Amino acid sequence: MKVFVINLDRHADRLAHMRGQMHDIAFERIAAVDGTKIPPTVKGLSRFELACLESHQNAWRQFLGGSDEHACFFEDDLHIQKDFRALIQSEAWIPADAHSVKLDT
Repeated sequence: MKVFVINLDRHADRLAHMRGQMHDIAFERIAAVDGTKIPPTVKGLSRFELACLESHQNAWRQFLGGSDEHACFFEDDLHIQKDFRALIQSEAWIPADAHSVKLDT
């Protein structure tokens, strides 16, 4: 299963945190869109919310352009459970009719 980590270029410490948690689990880093470089918005989503959405859209596009059937998408500030590797080694637990599955505590 493909694993993507969304990470701002200026947050090398968060990327190191994720590498430390992932150990030998391969993942692809997606450069996050920086909300500080987007003009402020007047209504609707804030520029930071828009940047977050665009970052996730970029990760989804990367996945959809590849050949993997399933993927996990992570932001760089989460804490991964120790048995995460076992979860992603098998895709048998994913319902056949699911378009997405949210992993949570």
